[in-house]
Amino acid sequence: MIDGLQRLNAIFSFIKNEFSVKWQDGNFYYFNVSALAGAEQMLADGILTQEENKLELGVCRKFLNYQLPITTTEVSDTEIEDIFIRINSTGRKLSAQDLRQAGAVGLFSDLVRKTACYIRGDITEKDVVSLSKMPSLSLSHRKLNYAINLYDTFWMKNRILTEKNLRLSRDEEIIARLYSYMILGNKVSPSSNSLNKMYDSDSRQNTELNTYIENYGLLEMMDNFSKVYSDFNKIFRSVDSNFSAWLFRGEDAKGRAKVFQALFLALYNLRKSQFDISDFRKIANAIKYIGDKEFKEITNDEEWNIEVRNTAIRRITSIIQPLMTKNIKLAENNEWRLKLETLLSAASGVESQMFDFKLGLTTLQTGQRNRECVSKIVKTLTAMANTKPNEEATVLIGIANDLEHARQFRNYYGANWVQVAECYVTGIDEEIRTYWKSKEEYCNFIKRAIENEPVLSEVSSQILRNFQVITYEDKTLIILTLKSIGKPLAYAEEFYERHGSHNSKVGIGTPEFYGLFQRCSTVNLDSCNLF
Repeated sequence: MIDGLQRLNAIFSFIKNEFSVKWQDGNFYYFNVSALAGAEQMLADGILTQEENKLELGVCRKFLNYQLPITTTEVSDTEIEDIFIRINSTGRKLSAQDLRQAGAVGLFSDLVRKTACYIRGDITEKDVVSLSKMPSLSLSHRKLNYAINLYDTFWMKNRILTEKNLRLSRDEEIIARLYSYMILGNKVSPSSNSLNKMYDSDSRQNTELNTYIENYGLLEMMDNFSKVYSDFNKIFRSVDSNFSAWLFRGEDAKGRAKVFQALFLALYNLRKSQFDISDFRKIANAIKYIGDKEFKEITNDEEWNIEVRNTAIRRITSIIQPLMTKNIKLAENNEWRLKLETLLSAASGVESQMFDFKLGLTTLQTGQRNRECVSKIVKTLTAMANTKPNEEATVLIGIANDLEHARQFRNYYGANWVQVAECYVTGIDEEIRTYWKSKEEYCNFIKRAIENEPVLSEVSSQILRNFQVITYEDKTLIILTLKSIGKPLAYAEEFYERHGSHNSKVGIGTPEFYGLFQRCSTVNLDSCNLF
């Protein structure tokens, strides 16, 4: 789509009563949702809201029946680029990185985009998302109250980039330069010209980058990046500070993005050489005000080239390597790390229908084992599978639903959480230490409860077969998943769908039930055993 995303979003936002319009009598009115088919059910389920001062029903029906003019054309890549150039010359100007990314198709551009989303907090499990979710994936603006607060992003909190530069996609430029070094080595240039070649499908650099990612694996590359990113954050968190405040005395110090790249790549090289950080505070103290002491050639805004970058990396390495420990480890299975972070980053409502969080299985105040919690989990999994049968339903145990529950956990157990986006990873370790004999006993309690749940044997067997225990940032989590088995899934001989974060009952024989069956079934309704 070349243009029209915000226009379409405005139409849907109006229908959802997110803003009113000034009508002919001078008063402001909201869209009358009664004009929509199935409005009563959507209002009951909380999918839609209806404000007062509704427009007349007839006006809203005419609005819904209006035909949107759309132009579709099949053109070459060159003609597409020409269209972008024309838009760029008259409307909102696209940055150099916007143009690079928009015209690029390949693993390298995908890797940069996905990593940028991961760091900003707008990453999703899938590249294609509903248009109505666009505000949940967009940076806030003084005129647009989108979900991602610009000033809460990693780049702004650490004052690595300004608001203007972040909107110009400078974060993607930095990430592209970091990945090019990680893949092509220390002889790759950090210049803008080199960056252009990385996105040019006819260039040798682009071919080398895409070939490497194809062989090594895009998720493995992201996992390597995320580990260094995690170490970086732990360093400054250990001294309750941030990158710019800790490394620079001046508020307006130049070259902060370049020093960030040098520090990140030094950490990457050391991790690649199997050096681990055992004391993050020691590392932080060793590099305090390093931006002023060691990098005048960078902060004075001189040319950022191969020699200057590599010298900066060597200097940082010489300072922090003596404080690290050489540690040869067996390769870890990190399949769930990025998937978990993707789910947590999307938990602000973007895709909440298909995953849910549970703090644990024990009532905090009494220590009572909550068998009913397992029942709710299984019911929720069946409701999710009924809602989107082509996707995987997921429930994670060891994550607080909100800050209030996370604080209750901390107040009771005296242990803190790990925050990812707007989610709070508490783990089940403290619960097990306090109320259970072992992790094995905890898991067996869940498994036995699942075996006795009022669902088809295929359902309970699949949940148990995919039962996983993982560790994230030293916190133990349990992951339960379920996929559709080709027919609606009943719980205690009743059917449920997932609407937002709630399970809604679907009556047998109702239009909703036949819609559910049509969505979920690969067999004939009259011939299948639903219970």
